[in-house]
Amino acid sequence: MKDENQQKDFSKPIQFGLFGVAGVSVVCAVLHGFFPVQLDKTTVMFLAVAVVALVIHQITEFKGFGIEVKKDVKQLKKDLRGVESSVGDLEKGVGPGSKTAIAPTPAALPANEAAGTTKTRPMDANDPNKGRFGGLPESDGRRLTATIEPIAGPKSSLCLVKIKVVSTDPARPLTGKVKLYLHPTFGQWWSNEIEVKGGVAEMIIRSYGAFTIGAEADEGKTRLELDLMDVPGGTKRFYEE
Repeated sequence: MKDENQQKDFSKPIQFGLFGVAGVSVVCAVLHGFFPVQLDKTTVMFLAVAVVALVIHQITEFKGFGIEVKKDVKQLKKDLRGVESSVGDLEKGVGPGSKTAIAPTPAALPANEAAGTTKTRPMDANDPNKGRFGGLPESDGRRLTATIEPIAGPKSSLCLVKIKVVSTDPARPLTGKVKLYLHPTFGQWWSNEIEVKGGVAEMIIRSYGAFTIGAEADEGKTRLELDLMDVPGGTKRFYEE
């Protein structure tokens, strides 16, 4: 009887303590999402701690140091779904690449477009690169490609995007620098000059949603465009954001 009373006395403080850990973990995740401006492995770790803290209080039985635990599996799955949904909501508006983040001041147009040397359609506020780099991922012996890989679970919109520009003409290897244009919510990383190494210009980013990538090669003479909506590999939420 004494052991049962002690267990009841300690259950509430432990439960409140675990909720406190969960709250601190979520706050740390959000802060780290902003500083440095993207959700990385450290943030995912914070969120994982929050998940554990939120579900462990549902444990119904504990025996000795051998750690014998009994748990309602259905309830645990329900808890996890709720936490996953909360994590997904936290991602909205967090860091560069989030399609719901507030974009900085309108990015400058590529030099040749600003000069009026190319014909482009009106800018799409949600996907400003769409239709402004020729509309094709391959042109003039150059090809723009990308691969997408989830990095925070199937319920998250966060994915790793590997971007490459290569030559398709053996007689004209890719050299110099390639300029890549991302979504404006990438802030100062909206445009990037990538040094060509071994005939390949490559960049790896983290994005919370699909958008159109623009590229300029051969000192701006070759323009390429790739819509990540057309590239498989991301989570369902990645294409919805």
